[in-house]
This record gives sequence, structure tokens and C-alpha cells, in this order.
Amino acid sequence: MEIRRLIRNAFLFSLGFLILSAALQWLYEKKVIDHAREANLAAALLAHTEIDYLFLGDSHPMKAVDTALVPGSFLFASTGENYTFNRLRLQHVLEAGIHPKAVVIPLDLHCFGRARRAYIADDAYWVRQPAYLALGEEKGQYYSYLRRYVRAHTLAYAGQFRRIAYAMYPALPKYLELTGGKWALLDSNGIGFMARALAEDGRETADLHFGDGQTYPDAELEAEFQRLLKLCKAQDIAVRLVRYPVTAPYLSRAAELIGPEFIQPLETFVFGGDSIPVFDAMQRYVDQPAYFLDAHHLNPSGRATFSKALQIWLQKR
Repeated sequence: MEIRRLIRNAFLFSLGFLILSAALQWLYEKKVIDHAREANLAAALLAHTEIDYLFLGDSHPMKAVDTALVPGSFLFASTGENYTFNRLRLQHVLEAGIHPKAVVIPLDLHCFGRARRAYIADDAYWVRQPAYLALGEEKGQYYSYLRRYVRAHTLAYAGQFRRIAYAMYPALPKYLELTGGKWALLDSNGIGFMARALAEDGRETADLHFGDGQTYPDAELEAEFQRLLKLCKAQDIAVRLVRYPVTAPYLSRAAELIGPEFIQPLETFVFGGDSIPVFDAMQRYVDQPAYFLDAHHLNPSGRATFSKALQIWLQKR
């Protein structure tokens, strides 16, 4: 009788845990802002069968590009993405039957810093996609990627209770509004956007991107960048490269860490015998600190000014 009761209690405990775990997983996937945004973004993409300019990248284009000011554009990016995941996004677009006329890719300094190599966290949206397993097979690390894939589908909420609590904040639904890849209230001074003083933030952020005596540029990230360009060329998609604006303190510290030669202005980037146009706005607003949210992200005022200049440049190419 005692053994039977123990078995029953163990069964009830396990059942209760599974129900609670499933509920927390559902809550995380549906309510946590990054995942909800990504789901909305993927759905919105299917409605844009004609795309002149597909913006890939990370938080730089997310903060800097107002798609309403760049007609025919769609912003398909998420915070922290590296060139590997930019390539996955482009493959997703092509598999959806959408063939953009041009892809706009960041050529920012931090894109080639070692910190960007393995940025994608265990709970990231892309870890939950089948393409992630294909990437693991491509890199010869299938079972390691499979472990993260399974965890993302079953225990993504673990250690993320703070983010789930944020998701319950009444104003959060406004953050999920999407128009042509433009997020509402993205630059709010609310959750997650408490900027420090620009000078301090510039040095700290540059140290994060380029510190620890790393070899720059990172060879693995260079190779991923080249794979992305090769995919564009194979699909006959024009490429436009952008160096997004950053602050003077950030640039100054970056020059100290990786060398001033990488800070020099660029007009073109040569790849495979082709000369790719570069819109180099990296130093464009170094004397306009009021345009920045933090060391390397534009605020709404800066975004509007930058987007207009970018649109003019794109029209000429």
C-alpha cells in the first residue's frame, strides 16, 4: 500500500510539473516580447511579396531605419543577430517565394568583433526554428544544436521569470505593433532602454565589442559574411552595405582597441570581383549626441534624419 501511494504521489507530482511547465512555456512563447515580435514579423513578411530593400542585421537597423521613410523596404532583423542568422533570414525569405531586389546588410565594426560570434542565446527565437538544426549539421555540431533546440521548445522559460513578468506589463502590447517591419515604441525610455551617459557608455560598449585582446576582424565572422554575400550573388540579389551611426566616444575607444585603420571611411567594398556600394554613416553624427539613444543606437530624431539620407542614397544606386 505504501509503495502504491508513493507511485501515485510521484505520478501526480510529475503530472503537475508537466502541466505547469507547459503553461510556463506557452506563456513565454506567446507573451515574452522578443518571441511575440518575431512571430508577428514572420507573419507580416508573407504579406510583402514585393520588396525593393530587405534590411537584415541586428539592433542597429532596428533603431536606425524608419521603413515608412524608405518606400518598398522591409526590416527583417532582431537584436544581437550575427551574419549567420542574417543568412538564415534571407534563406527563409527566399523559401517563402519572396525575391527582394536588394538586400541591405550592416558593415559595422562590431559585426566582426569576437563577441558577436556566439551571441545567440539559448532562449533566442531562432534556436526554436528547424533552420537552427540545419545550421548545427552544417557546422558539424548537430547534437549540441539539437540539445539547445529541444530545450528552447520545452524549458525556454527557465531562468526567464523576470522577462515573463515584464511581459505582463500593461503597455507591452503596444511594443508588438508592426508596420512594414517598424516596431511601435521601439525607442521608448521604458523597459530595457535606460541609457547611461554617452561618454561612459561609449567606452564600456566598445570594450564589450572589441576588448580582451582579440584578433580583429574575427576570421569566423568574416567567413560568415562572405557566405551571406555569396548567397546574394547566387540568387542575383543586389547588395547594399551600411555602416550605421555611432557616437564619438565609442569610435575613439574602438580605434584604441582595434586600430584606427578600421575607422577610415568607405565608399565601396570589393568582393568576388564586384564593387559593392557602402553608405558609410558611422561618423555622420559624431557631433550630434542628441541623435543617440546610447553609444551606438539612434533615437527617434536620429532615425528620422538618417532614414531620409539613406533613402536618397539608395535611390541613386
